[in-house]
Amino acid sequence: MSTIFISYASEDKAKARQFFEAFEKQGWTVFWDRDISTGKSFHEVIDEELAQAKAVVVLWSGISVKKNWVLEEAQDGLDRKILIPVLIEEVKPPRGFRLIQTASLIGWEGSTNSQAFIRLVQDIVSLIGSSIDIDSVVTNQNAYFQGWKFYNAGNYTEAYPLWLKAANAGDANAQVGLGYMYNMGRGVAQNYEEAVKWYRMAAEQGNADGQCNLGYMYDKGKGVKQNDAEAMKWYRKATEQGHAHGQSNLGSMYRDGQGIAQNYEEAVKWYRMAAEKGDADGQNNLGAMYEFGQGVTRDREEAIKWFRLSAKQGNEDAQENLKRLGETW
Repeated sequence: MSTIFISYASEDKAKARQFFEAFEKQGWTVFWDRDISTGKSFHEVIDEELAQAKAVVVLWSGISVKKNWVLEEAQDGLDRKILIPVLIEEVKPPRGFRLIQTASLIGWEGSTNSQAFIRLVQDIVSLIGSSIDIDSVVTNQNAYFQGWKFYNAGNYTEAYPLWLKAANAGDANAQVGLGYMYNMGRGVAQNYEEAVKWYRMAAEQGNADGQCNLGYMYDKGKGVKQNDAEAMKWYRKATEQGHAHGQSNLGSMYRDGQGIAQNYEEAVKWYRMAAEKGDADGQNNLGAMYEFGQGVTRDREEAIKWFRLSAKQGNEDAQENLKRLGETW
């Protein structure tokens, strides 16, 4: 049986093949081909593969959002908490799936070095783990993914040398990883200046995570002199790539009038963009805007909705907000 089940419309088979080939390069077994061998029941094979899969990757397109079998397969993944939704076209996911964080690989042509694809692999690794063996780490990309496997398991000392190898070779995602380790003091002594160094390397390569994190360091004055203009610059660069947390952070600058004229409506705009992508901070912040009627009409139910979505992701501020309102999550 396969580790990953790809759900897609038959009209998108060429794109599904790209995902199949890219996932196989990561060492995963993948079910994707709907051409079932003679003598086998189509529905039986689909049901067996779906039941055994550890991740269901659904490819949302203008056609697939209307296909009943894609919706059913996606619902199965959602019910089992193994759904990984991916946009391959500029469409809204079907109702019931719109508040789930969705990866955007619109325009992706199959490169495993693509930042968007690497983030997708990172999400899958977080869900099911990695099949890469340490003895097979011969490329910088494999070093990054193997490091992520160790980091995600809390084994920071094993992650560090792998990410350092990849980062020194120019891997932007590894540079972000090292920056975060120094920022949080995980596996290394906490060092904000060193964190800034690695974040900057990634940011200057156009890595959206690096840009957002570097903006945060300027925002809070960690490892660099506090500078609102630099914070806004890097947040904006991240948001230009659709980075959800960058959108939330930019919204906070508008809410607080930090480095720019206070504008609640603009804050709500950025919070909503982040929240609809599943960003927990964006959801909590949007809930607060609804609770206090800042930039939107005051609406307790809408506030609770966004607080609850955030709280379910473990956001402690949202959980406290719900407790204060006498609500649960």
